[in-house]
Amino acid sequence: MTKITLNLALCLVACLGLTPLAAQAATKAIEETVHVPGPITGLRLGLRHASIPTQHARPVVLILHGAGVPVSGNPDFSLGGRSLMTALAEEGLDVWALDYYGFGESDRYPEMSQSADAHPPLGRAEECADQVDAVMDFLKKDRHVDRLMLIGDSGGSVVAGVFATRRPNSVSRLILFGPETPFTDGPPTDSVLPAYIYIAPAELWGQFADWAQTAGKPDALDANAYKAWAETYLQSDPTSATRTPPTVKIPNGRAADTAAIERGRFTYDPGAIRAPTLIVMGEFDAIATFPGAEWLLKSLTQAPERRLIVIGHASHTIQYEIERTQLYRVMADFLNEHE
Repeated sequence: MTKITLNLALCLVACLGLTPLAAQAATKAIEETVHVPGPITGLRLGLRHASIPTQHARPVVLILHGAGVPVSGNPDFSLGGRSLMTALAEEGLDVWALDYYGFGESDRYPEMSQSADAHPPLGRAEECADQVDAVMDFLKKDRHVDRLMLIGDSGGSVVAGVFATRRPNSVSRLILFGPETPFTDGPPTDSVLPAYIYIAPAELWGQFADWAQTAGKPDALDANAYKAWAETYLQSDPTSATRTPPTVKIPNGRAADTAAIERGRFTYDPGAIRAPTLIVMGEFDAIATFPGAEWLLKSLTQAPERRLIVIGHASHTIQYEIERTQLYRVMADFLNEHE
């Protein structure tokens, strides 16, 4: 019988009392960047890797970032001395994170040097799942693994869902963090979307701040982190300084995925996922929404174990917020339940 655990962890003061995850870690995570062949001939994919030196094999985790921010500004962005990647590595996991084509360390689509209106949105979830296939092939050879644990963040949850349904035997555990669902608002259904878009750091951080503001006091988002984050974000795009004001050019595929969801065509069938699955979100998550997360939980009919954890005093971008230690702990505990 499928086990369902619904854990509404509305711990509004937990940030004051939690023991920091791996606070006394004797060895810090070592990080590196690796480039591997991708599904498009001649274009490489960039992977960020964090691990603790050891002679023993460790469970392999692959993080799939969301719609707008590459690995350097998201799972590998350090706050308080740790990022999501290094925190999970310090918990005994072999952690990898993929930049999709058009982001960060990965090569750009040739179409991104042409007019944005000349092509349909680049980097749809199915295409990104092809890129995950390529990473899986690399990790099979490099880490001798047949199965991955996956974390899909926001729009990355759609990519994770596509891959997990396409290759169910390749996913041992799955985390859908702030996932998109049929309850997620998208672009107008009649809109024509460009191949790529430009995002200014202040614009995107302003969105994070608006989401976090709903959590109330104390402020969930650390405004002092903006300068370092903005610099990191702009550095992820070598062309950012050629524009005034500087902006980051990113593929627009995730907006197209969300538009399809808005039209009633959800991108994957949650009922086809066969891995133990954790849904984790913030209490004030405006993207996942509680009705959406509840729908997703009930739709995971073949998952041998399924859970929904809601972190209190948190919004959609918990990795930047004061409750991020709870996020690290929840993810690490779930992933370390592997056999």
